[in-house]
Amino acid sequence: KQRDTIHPTFGAEEYRPQKINAGIVGFDFPANNLCQGSNDVRIRLSNFGTDTLRSIFIKGKVRDSTINFYWSGKLAQGDTIAVSLASQPIARHDSLDVILWTENPNNQMDEYATFDTLKGYFYPSMNDLYTLGGTAPDYTNFQVFVDDLKRRGVCGPVTLEVRPGNYLGQ
Repeated sequence: KQRDTIHPTFGAEEYRPQKINAGIVGFDFPANNLCQGSNDVRIRLSNFGTDTLRSIFIKGKVRDSTINFYWSGKLAQGDTIAVSLASQPIARHDSLDVILWTENPNNQMDEYATFDTLKGYFYPSMNDLYTLGGTAPDYTNFQVFVDDLKRRGVCGPVTLEVRPGNYLGQ
């Protein structure tokens, strides 16, 4: 049945798929945890267009490092692929601030740029000796330690050294 352009059906969402449309749909890291040391920045690239995606620029920043990555391959309509962009070191108290976007799919302008940008902020998972209380502690109370443990996850053995003192919530 042909679409009625004068009286479209109410409640139906009309959609015209674009030929050229690709974007980043998520991070593909950390798989479970972001461990201290060197970590690859990986994303999931999707082809939302009707044309096969053959190339695209992925640009952005990871911390203060500029990302300028050119992907080429063959990604069919509706398919998603993991792409590894760069390796970044992360230390115990570091964080990883990431902003990435896509440009020029198939060396053309993206017809629909809604899913082109992805931002993320990551902390390394815990794996070390941590201190509670005393001089220059990692944590001042148990609750902050537990909250951090839940938020960051674990990447290896974690030991909490409780220094002498009085603590609320014991």
